[in-house]
Amino acid sequence: MFKYKDLRMFVFSLFLIGLCVFSGVYFRHDRMKLVVVLLLAFSVIPTLLIRYNASVFEDGMLIYTFRGIGILPQMIEFKDLTAYELISKHKLQLGFKNKTKKIYLLDAKTFYQELDKKYQGYKKGQEV
Repeated sequence: MFKYKDLRMFVFSLFLIGLCVFSGVYFRHDRMKLVVVLLLAFSVIPTLLIRYNASVFEDGMLIYTFRGIGILPQMIEFKDLTAYELISKHKLQLGFKNKTKKIYLLDAKTFYQELDKKYQGYKKGQEV
């Protein structure tokens, strides 16, 4: 099982880290504000490194989709999947349950290849 980083949250986390760095430089003479900026930076760095990883399993996949309150995880089982298409090197379109979703990944081509391999294996298992 490989994990694939969600592109939108990766870019957003980089933006927040950059904002923390610039704020740290700006507030370098005010210790209290600098401590707050450093604490915020240490809370953003784990988000950049470990969260928002899309995964492909034997019978489904975990992706992150934008909902009204933010980007939330969504589990899609292969029995509900109707179509999948690689649009670009960072974008993949999935069709399931009368819906289509576009997901954005740092390495969508490798995700697509793994998804295709696992989905074809799932279909062969269903035929037997």
